[in-house]
Amino acid sequence: MLAVEKLYRSNYVEEDVVVEGALVGQKWTFTSETVSNQVTNNQISNKAVVIGNGLSRNDVDLEKLIGHHSGLLGADTLQTYACNAAFRDLNPDFLIVTSPVICKELANHSYRESHVVYTDHQCMKAHPNKFYLIPHNLYSDAGTIALRTACFDGHRKVYMVGMEGHDKSGYNYNVYAGTNGYEGVHRTKDQVIDSNQWARDKAQVMKAYDNVEFFWVTSTGNYNVHPSWKELPNFSQVKVRDFVLNNDL
Repeated sequence: MLAVEKLYRSNYVEEDVVVEGALVGQKWTFTSETVSNQVTNNQISNKAVVIGNGLSRNDVDLEKLIGHHSGLLGADTLQTYACNAAFRDLNPDFLIVTSPVICKELANHSYRESHVVYTDHQCMKAHPNKFYLIPHNLYSDAGTIALRTACFDGHRKVYMVGMEGHDKSGYNYNVYAGTNGYEGVHRTKDQVIDSNQWARDKAQVMKAYDNVEFFWVTSTGNYNVHPSWKELPNFSQVKVRDFVLNNDL
């Protein structure tokens, strides 16, 4: 089970990351490196949108989310956190990348030069001085890490778009299916992804950050909800129309 603590960027200064291990005789020795916090997020709205790459994200006009600015002095502005290949057609404020293939694609892309891209220490080692370390190197899927990062940055209302996972065996519910770094739309048995663990990981984030309201944005407001989400008091589902009206999109 994914271990998630209620931690915040406001208290995050640095962390030690193991960069190399060697077996000497019968004993492992490790070399670590101190990585300091290099991101300052002075958000004021306490509202964020986490954009997954599930097909249901097509139900939302994502262009209206990017650069969204609303309310007096931007008090209702929505910050955006997206996953992996989303930079190809969107410009989210923050991007979380867990795929080595996508890291390589991003390393020399202009998006990276003007946005914060988080990844793990292995991708950082492969592409020095290109990316930012995922705080505390949380190990899960990009959507879960994006969800946790939004909470880590202090947001108190977090909307989830394109987060339906894979609920049909042999079918890839991903808008980037068949492109670089992604399996095709139709999967063979050995390519089927079980997204139940991803859902359980997200539930752990929502449990840890019990002072945050989480809203799953769906077209009908009545999608099948993963069992691990059903009893969470700070989780609810909202129709796309209500999401648009409530956030002046």
